[in-house]
Amino acid sequence: MKQEIIDMFEDSLNTEGSVFIAGVEFDRAYILKEMDPIAYDVELSAFADAMGYDEDTEDWDGQPTEQEEWADFDPDC
Repeated sequence: MKQEIIDMFEDSLNTEGSVFIAGVEFDRAYILKEMDPIAYDVELSAFADAMGYDEDTEDWDGQPTEQEEWADFDPDC
C-alpha cells in the first residue's frame, strides 16, 4: 500500500483530535492500529477502495480514471 494512501487514511481517522488517557495524548489512528490491527487493515482497505486505489497494481495517482470520470455522464442533460 502506498504511504500516501495510508497517510490520508490516518489523517481522516485523526480529524476529531487526539485522545487523552491519564494525561497522555494518542492519535486515534495509532489507537486503532495498536488495539485492533485487523479492523485497522479492513478499514484501510475500504478507504483505499473508495479512493480508487488498486492494491494489486498499486495504481493510484490521486485522480479518477477517464472511465470513472465518464461513469455518471448523462448526454441528455
